[in-house]
Amino acid sequence: MDLNRAILLGLERNITLQSIERQNEIYSRVIREKIREYFPKFGISYFGLRNLNQSQSDSLYNDVRLTVQQLLYDGGENNKNIEIAKLSSTLNKEEFRIQLGKAKVEIVRKYLSSIAAYGKFVAARRLYLSFESQKKAIESELRNGLRSKLELTEIESKLAQAHLEVTKSESSYNRSLRELKLQLQLDGDEEVAIRENIFFDYVFSDPMPLLQKDDGNFEDNRPDLKKTRIIVERLKKEKEIAEDYWKPKFLVGGYVGKNSNDTQPVRHENYGMNFSVVLPLGSSTFQTQSNYGVQTDGTGIQRIPGYGPQFVGQGENTFNSANFQFMDNLAQSRKILEGEIKYVDAVAAQKLARLQASHEITDSKERIIENYREITAINRKVELHLENYRASKVKLSEGLVKRGEVLKIQYELSLAQGELAEGYAKYIQSCYEYFNASGREWQELPFYKVNQGRGNSIITKLLYENPKNADLFPTPNGKE
Repeated sequence: MDLNRAILLGLERNITLQSIERQNEIYSRVIREKIREYFPKFGISYFGLRNLNQSQSDSLYNDVRLTVQQLLYDGGENNKNIEIAKLSSTLNKEEFRIQLGKAKVEIVRKYLSSIAAYGKFVAARRLYLSFESQKKAIESELRNGLRSKLELTEIESKLAQAHLEVTKSESSYNRSLRELKLQLQLDGDEEVAIRENIFFDYVFSDPMPLLQKDDGNFEDNRPDLKKTRIIVERLKKEKEIAEDYWKPKFLVGGYVGKNSNDTQPVRHENYGMNFSVVLPLGSSTFQTQSNYGVQTDGTGIQRIPGYGPQFVGQGENTFNSANFQFMDNLAQSRKILEGEIKYVDAVAAQKLARLQASHEITDSKERIIENYREITAINRKVELHLENYRASKVKLSEGLVKRGEVLKIQYELSLAQGELAEGYAKYIQSCYEYFNASGREWQELPFYKVNQGRGNSIITKLLYENPKNADLFPTPNGKE
């Protein structure tokens, strides 16, 4: 497994991303539902009546109709609802991108923690093997009377210390692997082999030239800023709907059917049309309806809103009705106020988000530069420890220093290698944090490259310059 494979696997199994992605289908359906409001609404209506009359025959009535109703004008409310649904769909997609970026950064953090822990482990193991080899040589020379018991005690003490470092670093590596598996939602007993080596597979570049040339528009690239803009636009539409409550609604409808006044199947044709107006007036509502119908034969019944069924004879029939509901919409003024407050708050949040994004980009830039400088400093630290170790070896052969001093310097050189592994990992992580903060991708800003076995770390350089340094550093194949 390499970093790209880990990212793909982690994103593929991320529950949050799966949930957000499933929401897309819901918003698509909402949009279709709102669009269907423009189409006629068809229905089938049945009305049956039976009167049990005393001293005369019972009366029966059955009426079956096919009805249709069409919205003519609603003040633009449904069109705004369609736009709101589309904005909600886009909002969900931007939320997906936000969570995608967060998940990617977290996967990178867990992965880099693992390869950094492995780097510390192989450095500690290299030190342990070196001390173990020196101990065997001293034991052999001690038997021949060439070394003192004190020297053996010193190397045994350092060997125990190195063994402790190996145990701790191996435990840390195994723990980081378990955390990586959990992040990738892999089973605990599933084997994970990390392909990349922090010391030998990464080519690091000075980030300053790329950062200075990076003129990307973070407001267009960052999904969270797009999200705030969409929220403002959506709340504006909702506010407009609340403020346009006073606009009337016009509807037209019609019907065609058959009825009968006896036990025979329905056979008398009837048809008609109606026109309705709904007019909000403050917290009250005025509604009127006009109906025109034709009963071709027999006796029919018209169902008048608010008055119930009325008998009509053969021929044309019309009726008009009006209804005024007092104070039936007291919440309207509150809705307008709430819409205004939400909109103003969203605009303020948008400005704050833009400001925070600008600071986040600046901070992430500074962390990249800081971590690269830290790598440079640790590189120099490794070189100085190596020079000090070589010099102390010469002094040891001349009897100018004790073996314990040399072992201490070698131990510090090993610790510096562990710091170097952490420094490399921190630098790569800060790169991804900058990608997330600026809305950019690794391909756009290659602060580092992966080149298997051809990295440019200080350890690679020192091994290339002097193969004898393999006694002090991990090797590319991991076989110390």
